[in-house]
Amino acid sequence: MTPQDLVCARCWRDFFNTKAFEECCTFDHLGSGHNKYKSIQAVAMTSEIRDASCTWCAYIRSFIQDSWMPEDKVTAVLTTAHMRSCTPNGRNVFRLSIDCNSPTGKWVGGSALYLHAWTAVDDSASAYVTARPVRTDVNSEAARMQVVKWLEECEGHDCCSDSRRDSNLPTRVIEVSPPGRQHPRLLESGNLRGIYATLSYCWGKKPFSTLTQSNYSQLIEELDLPALPATISQAISVARDFSIPYLWIDALCIIQDSEEDKVREIAGMKHIYDSSALTIVAASAKSVFDGFLYPRLYLEPSHTIPVRIRPGIFGIMSVNELDAACYDERLEPLAKRAWTMQEQLLTPRTLTFTTHTMMWRCHVGTRNFGDSLYFPLDLDTGYNPNDDKYCLNLDSLLLSEDEAHLQRDKALSCWLRLVTAYSLRVASEERDKLNALAGIASHPSFSRALGPGYFAGLWQYNLARQLTWRTSDRHRTLAEDDTFVFYRPVNYRAPSWSWASLEGGVVHFDFSYDDEDEDIPDVICDIVDCSITPTAPELNPFGEVISAQLRIKAAMKWAWFDPSTSNIFLLPFSATVGSKINVPYNENSITIAEASTRHVNSFKAKYPDVELDEDPEAVYGTDYRNMCGIHDETGKHDPVMVLCVAITLSKEQDNGVNGIILLPSEVESENNIFRRIGFFKRGRNEHFQEDTKTEISII
Repeated sequence: MTPQDLVCARCWRDFFNTKAFEECCTFDHLGSGHNKYKSIQAVAMTSEIRDASCTWCAYIRSFIQDSWMPEDKVTAVLTTAHMRSCTPNGRNVFRLSIDCNSPTGKWVGGSALYLHAWTAVDDSASAYVTARPVRTDVNSEAARMQVVKWLEECEGHDCCSDSRRDSNLPTRVIEVSPPGRQHPRLLESGNLRGIYATLSYCWGKKPFSTLTQSNYSQLIEELDLPALPATISQAISVARDFSIPYLWIDALCIIQDSEEDKVREIAGMKHIYDSSALTIVAASAKSVFDGFLYPRLYLEPSHTIPVRIRPGIFGIMSVNELDAACYDERLEPLAKRAWTMQEQLLTPRTLTFTTHTMMWRCHVGTRNFGDSLYFPLDLDTGYNPNDDKYCLNLDSLLLSEDEAHLQRDKALSCWLRLVTAYSLRVASEERDKLNALAGIASHPSFSRALGPGYFAGLWQYNLARQLTWRTSDRHRTLAEDDTFVFYRPVNYRAPSWSWASLEGGVVHFDFSYDDEDEDIPDVICDIVDCSITPTAPELNPFGEVISAQLRIKAAMKWAWFDPSTSNIFLLPFSATVGSKINVPYNENSITIAEASTRHVNSFKAKYPDVELDEDPEAVYGTDYRNMCGIHDETGKHDPVMVLCVAITLSKEQDNGVNGIILLPSEVESENNIFRRIGFFKRGRNEHFQEDTKTEISII
């Protein structure tokens, strides 16, 4: 079949065999001026497209709505597009717009979407359409040759360290091919230097043999290779394939029943991964027993159409919706594990075995095996020129030290997005919430740009704004009817004002922190002092904490908080007497029922057109017209009297106050000591601007 046979005579004549379509497929997308984007417009066709033998007609037909009339005219416009987050470079992304107009010219409807394209390496169009079909044979000789090529190319990158450079070996490594031995063994490195790889993987729930004090001497002699879980044995094979003599795997290189060894090795995680020649990432494996060197199953619908290279010279390309090619790393099993974030983020290069193919990342960028299209899925990433301010993909979250020092707001924005991505992950031991992030926190792009103070997941630089985190029980990685359940662990892990005190779901911040085009609210509270006591201050100052306290000076109001409706009802009296908080628990206090009645009456006066009988939830805090409170912990909570502490204020609106919701500490409430239970937004500016600031402590 020739390219012309793929489409009908009309589409061939008026669309594909035209100079406009040729330019659309072959122009220099990195050029400037009027040639930056080329488009081709189809001739008008009726909404009843009957030529089923034409690939293009059949595809356009799939967008026609039942309400469109046979006499309506359908127009398809194909425009070349450039997504900077896509690799490889080439004419691999297009924008398709479809419009329907009545015979009189009235617009009836339409749709628009991005397409991705690919073709075979030996096709005439391959010089322009540079993306190839997805490769699933990740355990083939072709896959091994691809990795060798990637390693060689990476060594030539100015921004990448030499992957064959000797480094100080971690305390222990697996020697994958010991001279004169049949099996690999555990090696005490001493002062040895060498080249080593690391493994990032899921342990899973089923127990397996790890390094302990009792089997230490046995593993120094040899590892029983046939008895090892599939992921570990396959990682050893990969290291051998690429002549990497040593491999570091946490389960076999850290003494799991020695608290002292775990603390020491956890403190050195940053250096272990930073000095690694390669991190093997078993992203698709749910447990250590699953392995990752297996053929993938990947089927994607496509529509094959002609590509005009020049007059009389044609190739073909397959197209499908761009979303079908998007890779969402948060859907991988590995993305659920807390420890693996720093394993992937801190290493100079990763070889990732995803659910559909094999992927390479170094400082230059990310590539798929065989040059299939790589396009990271996250919010508006790739579609938005400012997507780096919002993206949660790991390769967007770590700046260079120099860039972070010069752009501290951008560095903080990266940290806040990183925390959001991290909050979706869980550690096997709840106490490790901060430990598993310590290596990233110690990275110079954060510690030097945002420090020196680091307070249980929050930084000294602009600390006040970081207090306004909030929880969300929904995320697209969940099933449609599922929600997260937030709770604070029984054993102390972090102060209540830190997001690290919670377990269970997504933590959000203001992602547009470094966006000059958006309103940045004023910080209206003062940080008086902040202190923490790490569990291991000398070895791991960025890890687990024993205690912490924050002293702030801010405007504050007592209120009733009803978590069931998200309502915050401010009380009409001062929160302070002298320099101390006046706790209004007496016979003169306003009840929750009275506060609710006052609120409803005030709402009716302000919005007389709202029919509360038809829309009773209009007076809830979830409605945009009301002050809203969000409880940190999931569950049914009775209404409670709380202290609302204002943190930020936006002058662009009259209800622009955001802050935190506090309760008196059960231990020392008489000394102005409180604990956080939630977050509030849409507080009225006038209510917090008039108050004198009061100093309190939060634990």
